[in-house]
Amino acid sequence: MPALTAPLLLVGVAVLCLVRLARGAGIARFGVAAAMAGAAVPFALWTPREEAARPPPVRVSAASEYVTSDVCKSCHPSEYASWHDSYHRTMTQAVSARTIAATVEPPLSWTLDGRAYGLRRQGDGVWATLPDASVRRVVLATGSHHYQAYWVEGSELSLFPFVYLLGDKRWVPRREAFVQPPGPDAPVHWESNCIQCHTTAGSPGYEAARDGLRPEAAELGIACEACHGPGGEHVARHADPFERYAAYARADADPTIVNPSRLTPERASMICGACHAYTYPRDEEDFWTHGYTQSFRPGRDLESAKILLTAARLGQTGSPTLSTAPENLFYDDGTVRIGGREYNGLVLSACFTRGEGKRKLGCLSCHWMHDSAPDDQLAAGHEGDGACATCHDGARYSAASHTHHAPGSPGSACMGCHMPMTAYALLKSIRSHRIDSPEARDVASSDRPNACNLCHLDRPLAWTRSRLEQWYGQRAEPAGAATVSDTAAGAAWLLAGDPGQRAIAAAAMASAGARATVPVGWQAPLLRAALADPYAAVRFIAERSLRTLPASTRAAPADPGPIDALVAARSARALTLSE
Repeated sequence: MPALTAPLLLVGVAVLCLVRLARGAGIARFGVAAAMAGAAVPFALWTPREEAARPPPVRVSAASEYVTSDVCKSCHPSEYASWHDSYHRTMTQAVSARTIAATVEPPLSWTLDGRAYGLRRQGDGVWATLPDASVRRVVLATGSHHYQAYWVEGSELSLFPFVYLLGDKRWVPRREAFVQPPGPDAPVHWESNCIQCHTTAGSPGYEAARDGLRPEAAELGIACEACHGPGGEHVARHADPFERYAAYARADADPTIVNPSRLTPERASMICGACHAYTYPRDEEDFWTHGYTQSFRPGRDLESAKILLTAARLGQTGSPTLSTAPENLFYDDGTVRIGGREYNGLVLSACFTRGEGKRKLGCLSCHWMHDSAPDDQLAAGHEGDGACATCHDGARYSAASHTHHAPGSPGSACMGCHMPMTAYALLKSIRSHRIDSPEARDVASSDRPNACNLCHLDRPLAWTRSRLEQWYGQRAEPAGAATVSDTAAGAAWLLAGDPGQRAIAAAAMASAGARATVPVGWQAPLLRAALADPYAAVRFIAERSLRTLPASTRAAPADPGPIDALVAARSARALTLSE
């Protein structure tokens, strides 16, 4: 059975990367590194293999338990329609001219590390040329909201080394879409890594007889049965229309299917946490054979199948051994650093740990698949402070006496202070789902950027600490222990922070909060300096933020003194932040 290590972090919101170790001829390590071997060749004439000879990259087979979303549609048309409009549905797709987001006509070509790559369309298919002069079909696309990554056929799927950014309508090397040190990508394995969360009921399908994987899924993408459980028994029970209508009239709870809205907040949130969390299989051998199709179903206890990885747990004896340092995953206070892992933040939130009954926070307190806009899937009426107001007195907590900000300003919004943009994903910053409050004692001691200075970028940490002490009676403990810099916090994070802080600060420079509080043009010289950052993702975000500034300020001469000093003090710490 292949061994597991974790993680080199991957595209999308899959759980921790499970890297297959080489074992025998059938389990040779494969991935982008292997695809990049060989001499560079131009995009030349070629003849693709006959499609009939091409084995499917993953068996899409609805076993007796699963029926697929097409069957759900006949009885649940409105729910099907809202799911069909979601990005969950298109998270993994078989590639065709219709499903690929990028235009590949005329043919595209790139050179990366001195090796040539290309893409072109032929008929309804998309084909890739690789550095060894082989021509292979692009068979799967992962992602459909922010960018798409593409998988090329072979003995195992290999990741094409360029991704397409949908919003920017541009291609970038995949490694530049992540906060990671310069250098080649590590191999990524769709069959064991991505299949867990980018399909419904996906499994690696390890076969001992040939010592290899034969991946299988009930459906590509995140479909109905990913959240409601297998529907075979449910469909059989309600095949009779008279029984179906009678059950509807009785409004019975149906034991053959899971309705997340009828679960406790803990169990409903575990359905989301099955993918939106850092986890590790509790039974590795079973994982390689079945994925989580047997060990976890919606409605069950997630911990029975997966170990939730936290900063505290990783410090314990016998914890999983990761191929990345824990500080790449978590801030020093245990808050998760990466977007797409919101369950890790939720379980540390007081609204979750101390809430009871209907006042206990869960994923469905804010999000809903079937009555929401696809972008963030916030339930209707729960946008902005709407979700907070269902438990907290909106009038009291929006008042200036509590927020110390003008009503309607970014600083008066609940999320601005209690869910700051301190997670990184998708070439931008993401709201933390660890709901907490800015604390004077943490301003200088924590590596997590504080909510106040993500708007007041031009203010030093000392200013922030004094305001928190003055407004809320907080005390920085232990008294006088930390020396607080008088450098503008935003400048220090952007130019002297670790790579994750630099990415988040670069994004904050273009935020509504910064535009409301920072003098016009203050960010420009800092962002221009960040264009030379050694991390490509930081440079990309800085460039994008710089474009939001007034044109008259972008080219203003920089003040070389403090900027040069901050750049000289830039953290040398290597960091890998990947979704």
